[in-house]
Amino acid sequence: SAANNNTTSSSSSLPSYDGGVWNGGFDPGSEVDECAAHACYGCYCKKRGYLNYRNDVDGLGSFCAEFWSNEVLAQVFWIGGVMVSSGMNIVIKLASIMLSKMEHPHSLTFQEVSISWKMMLALVINTALVPLMIGADIQELRLLPFLFKGDYPGVTSEWYAEFGKGLVQVAFINAFAFPLSCLGKVWRWQIRNWFLTSRVKTQRQLNQLYRPPKFLLSERYGPFLAAIVYSVMFSSGMPVLYVVLVVWCAVQMAVDRLTLFRYCATPPR
Repeated sequence: SAANNNTTSSSSSLPSYDGGVWNGGFDPGSEVDECAAHACYGCYCKKRGYLNYRNDVDGLGSFCAEFWSNEVLAQVFWIGGVMVSSGMNIVIKLASIMLSKMEHPHSLTFQEVSISWKMMLALVINTALVPLMIGADIQELRLLPFLFKGDYPGVTSEWYAEFGKGLVQVAFINAFAFPLSCLGKVWRWQIRNWFLTSRVKTQRQLNQLYRPPKFLLSERYGPFLAAIVYSVMFSSGMPVLYVVLVVWCAVQMAVDRLTLFRYCATPPR
């Protein structure tokens, strides 16, 4: 208050714009007043809403341009990061199946177990552990590249607000992406039949073309085990993960009933 009294006694020291450049706040010795003004600016623009900004109500189009540009850019980056993480999960699923088949297992049981374990471990690491290690601030482990250089030395409410938001979004996308990816092979099979049926030359080729896709338990079991693991890990602070897990169960059951009873080949014993 003493600084404010000193600065406001002279009109020359009042905050002002000089050619569009901000000359500073009331207190030249700190940035507290600038920070408070910026917080008020953000609250005001957010409360007036995006539609008023777009329609330039009361001159908000120019006044709140910086705030809404930053908000839109932040959302674009956030959605891009979530989509990349979810896309990588699908790539991990396909890579696990391919690598397990390259091991030449002695039985279908060994192959299914290998696929399930690879999927579960890789998805838990990619979905939960890697973001956790990137956001953590642990001085003793900062020598590791890209890891443990974050902003959170402990599990705080801010950590849950930042990390939890991304985890819940990725988990929700996975609840639909993985079940629908099991349905994707049925779509590819039907499209291939529709395009190639008139081009085959022999009965053997026609039989191979109409052979239904396999129903693999591993590509369902592995991702669901991973979802159970990271849901139990973080459910104490984010109980909504239980709701996401129930949604996953419902979508997976509907997809499996459709694919197993109508399209896929009967699984071997």
